[in-house]
Amino acid sequence: MKKNTQKKIAAGTGLGGILLASAVVLAAPAHAATSCPSDGHISPYETCSSLSNGVLDHYASSNYSSQAKALSTSYYKSGGGQIYRQFGWSAPFSGMSTQWSGWGYQSSGTTNSYSKTVSGNLSNCKTTQGYMNVSGSGIYTTPYVGNC
Repeated sequence: MKKNTQKKIAAGTGLGGILLASAVVLAAPAHAATSCPSDGHISPYETCSSLSNGVLDHYASSNYSSQAKALSTSYYKSGGGQIYRQFGWSAPFSGMSTQWSGWGYQSSGTTNSYSKTVSGNLSNCKTTQGYMNVSGSGIYTTPYVGNC
């Protein structure tokens, strides 16, 4: 079993690519883990990272053909004070750039998410990864979601 490590990356990191997408920030996402296994892999289509005050979750639909895919990054905040954050995801192995939601506040005991439907080929084994950028703290990531 590989060890799940909380990852933090520098703000402003971006990857080139072309993307056709629609987006919405949801208050109650369909996929929002409230706990995370030690390896960060809930299924081949869902990964997570345990953070000190909650769980960051990333889900990609199981349709890995060239058709549209649903992607969602969510955060269940189990404790601590209110944060100012934005969600994002990327598909660097497919050449798609990092996509970000707008900024919003989140309080303890809540779950919020950012969902998109994208067009493009996400057939690479390491397809997408979720991000949460917390003002004053940095960017947190999930392990890559992949279908292999």
